[in-house]
Amino acid sequence: DAGSKVLSTLASDPRVDVRFSVAANPSTRAETLERLLKDKSADVVASLAQNPSTPIEILRTLASDDDLGIRCSLAKNPSLPIDLMKSLALDELCRSDLAENPGLPADIFSELSRDGSLGWALAGNPSTPAAILGALSREDDYLTREYLAGNPSTTTEILSKLAKHESESVRRNVASNHRSSTESLSLLARDEDQDVREFVAGNPNTSPETLTLLSNDDEDLVRAGVLGNSNALLSDFLAILASFKQH
Repeated sequence: DAGSKVLSTLASDPRVDVRFSVAANPSTRAETLERLLKDKSADVVASLAQNPSTPIEILRTLASDDDLGIRCSLAKNPSLPIDLMKSLALDELCRSDLAENPGLPADIFSELSRDGSLGWALAGNPSTPAAILGALSREDDYLTREYLAGNPSTTTEILSKLAKHESESVRRNVASNHRSSTESLSLLARDEDQDVREFVAGNPNTSPETLTLLSNDDEDLVRAGVLGNSNALLSDFLAILASFKQH
């Protein structure tokens, strides 16, 4: 088809960023991806390694590449065969990249969860089993909780606890998470951090009552966020528009 022909042509483009994009494109044909395996740029080959459409035989070739960046990019590929995942789980330098891979089977998730240094990576992975996310929620590490708060698979119960965390970055992620409850969002609507309130204003789970509160916020960006929320009452919508016209 025409699209595949264009991608094939672009695979020979002199610009690295163009070839990088072709290598990352899931629609790129196998024969074009095979050509890119020989690309002189390690960044292009790393992009190829992470493409879920890259043929298995190419992935196996890349698994033994001497370039660390290429192997670590490969570790993030959700189409990796199980045996390569298990092999990369033994690669100390790429284990954190593997922990971010949404295609991992339960036994590898379990193995990686025993490595305390990988908590943040597992906490941000939407495919991490609920039991592991629950265990991670009890850790004190700020980075782990920040990633956990932003994970779309984190339970509402855990998010409710994280909504009271002392770190603004954790509360911001809870405020933007579409699994956060209306109760948590109501609490965060009163947060001292402006960014937290902005994220609450844009969250589709925020109740009309909470949006009414935010429609009177002192910060323009918070009120603007209410304008984009379909749960906002017409009366609040009009009041915010009127307030902007007075500026």
